[in-house]
Amino acid sequence: MLWPSDRKEIKVGTLTIASATVRQGATCEKINFDPLVMADGIQPTNDPVLLFRSAAYAVSFGKRLSEQKQ
Repeated sequence: MLWPSDRKEIKVGTLTIASATVRQGATCEKINFDPLVMADGIQPTNDPVLLFRSAAYAVSFGKRLSEQKQ
């Protein structure tokens, strides 16, 4: 189990996105965030969400670079 059932959950706020600004003609920066790229001496956990995010971010980055949409 990743999150113990006896661990207390607290709602600390709500994030609301009211609008977005279209940046027509803006190019994607060639930077890919990979949560598994870590400094020497730091090791990732076996959290399956973390492992999935690395691959998902790589796909997203590739699509942004090729200007594909979903």
